[in-house]
Amino acid sequence: MAQTLPLKELAYINPPRGPIRLKDHDEVSFISMGDVGVNGRWINQQTRNLKDVKRGYTYFEEGDILFAKITPCMENGKGCHAVGLKNGIGFGTTEFHVLRARDEADAGFIYQLTIDPAFRLRAEARMTGSAGQQRVPASFLEEYKVISFSKHQQQKIAEVLTKADDAIARTEALIAKYERIRTGLMQDLLTKGIDEHGRIRSEATHTFKDSPLGRIPVEWEVITLAEVSAFLSRGKSPVYAAHSPFGVVNQACIFPDGLQLDKVKYVKPEFWESLDSMYRLHPGDVVINSTGTGTLGRVGYYSGEPDVLTFDSHVTVIRVNPHRYEASYLFYEMQTPRIRRQIEAFCISGSTNQIELSKNALKAVEGAFPPYGEQRRIVEILGIQAQRINAERSYLEKLRRLKTGLMQDLLTGRVSVDAL
Repeated sequence: MAQTLPLKELAYINPPRGPIRLKDHDEVSFISMGDVGVNGRWINQQTRNLKDVKRGYTYFEEGDILFAKITPCMENGKGCHAVGLKNGIGFGTTEFHVLRARDEADAGFIYQLTIDPAFRLRAEARMTGSAGQQRVPASFLEEYKVISFSKHQQQKIAEVLTKADDAIARTEALIAKYERIRTGLMQDLLTKGIDEHGRIRSEATHTFKDSPLGRIPVEWEVITLAEVSAFLSRGKSPVYAAHSPFGVVNQACIFPDGLQLDKVKYVKPEFWESLDSMYRLHPGDVVINSTGTGTLGRVGYYSGEPDVLTFDSHVTVIRVNPHRYEASYLFYEMQTPRIRRQIEAFCISGSTNQIELSKNALKAVEGAFPPYGEQRRIVEILGIQAQRINAERSYLEKLRRLKTGLMQDLLTGRVSVDAL
């Protein structure tokens, strides 16, 4: 069995402040809880004058590790490795524990240890205090048992895990870049369109007209969702089952960036059999959250198999007339500010005191629709961007799984870093 030692033998826990050889007007780094991400990174760098923060805040130095001690920040993975501090020191919220590597330890290794999901789970079990104000005591950090690695081994472990972190960060940055490109394309294509030569229109080269939704290309029409739809309805209140071949899409499945089917619940087979086929999701259905502050109006596009999912009474489905309208175009159109404004204006307070969007109100919402051929061209361009983003997201998930596996192997000593 591998030898262990308490973490306090590798790191000073909340070390005392030493003398500060700076003037009051000198700048120092300041890190609030909002400045660190749930992935253990310092995501927003700011500075303050020393005189404004030297009292009432947590002090730390270059290379220290910050660990969020309060719920839910701790469980969410908040913290960072404080590298690149202005004038070598920083101050931050008192909800951070500070860990400072001893001479015989590597700070990068200690940082990786504190962002390990297994470490966070054990910290959660040791929280004290009342609900909503629970904190991890310093004693947990002091007593936590760590595999006894040499400093050289710690450095190698930190190097391997940091390389994985860097690959994750690069992929996240690439996804953010592609999403910015997609947002710009959507703005242009859904307001100006694209002509038969593949050029985005402008008022300098094409004819535009006034409409209730603003200036649009002369070829476009303003049409209500009732006119676009072959079917528009909320779902039925489901009869749930623990397990079943049949699922139900609910509000929790519809996120700002689309439909996530890992959140579906199950319905009893007899309930499924009682449903009219119109209430079973078809490929190309556009699904909309129709209740709930903050979630109402979120939209998704279903591209899965037919006859396996239904949708509940908090979700509305629009099924377009496929001979005149492209379902994917409607999915993008539903995300435009002109549609969002109407949805917000038509909201009412429902029987459960949640805001609601009725079927009739949704039918009255107006969108701007180009001719069918142009809808197809717009969808094709936006689809290429969506494929790029989805490919990078899949790769990102693989990297995250790889990082988790490496942490489980290396931090526990299950796999020797000397073998890498």
